Amino acid sequence: ARILHPYIGVFMAFFFVLMFLRFHRLNVMTKVDREWLDRVGEMVDGNDHNMPEQGKYNGGQKAMFWASVVCMVLLLVSGVLIWRAQFAPPIGLVRFGAVVHAVAAVAMIALILALVAAPTALAAQPPEAEASAGHAPGGEINIQLPDLNQGDFLGLTGHQILLSGLLVCVL
Repeated sequence: ARILHPYIGVFMAFFFVLMFLRFHRLNVMTKVDREWLDRVGEMVDGNDHNMPEQGKYNGGQKAMFWASVVCMVLLLVSGVLIWRAQFAPPIGLVRFGAVVHAVAAVAMIALILALVAAPTALAAQPPEAEASAGHAPGGEINIQLPDLNQGDFLGLTGHQILLSGLLVCVL
């Protein structure tokens, strides 16, 4: 695994760059997104009535995107610094790179866990008193996911991409 790790990291970084190029324009933070982030506590409490209207992605999703970009850049740069089989930077730089790599990896894992756990935790909350009858809450909790086998990206279905990602995680 130690030998494969740097190569898998380069592979992951390459595909992350492709994703960045595809989604960065949709994730530019706006004034409305900042307002959404200021009121995220209301969303967490289950009160999404007064949340500002969002486009394709809300402020939280955009913040998650940019935090992932920062983590990925840190992982790539620090990974190159500590890849001693290919490069020979000074030992002080290697040690600094190892610390940055570990911190960025933990931050990236925390972001992914937050992305997965937040909708689950919000869905598990007991519903508030029905203050506004007939209101159907929105947000990620009620998203209807499409069939992953319908679309494709670079000749792969969404299901195949998901399984490939899980395989990379196992490695």
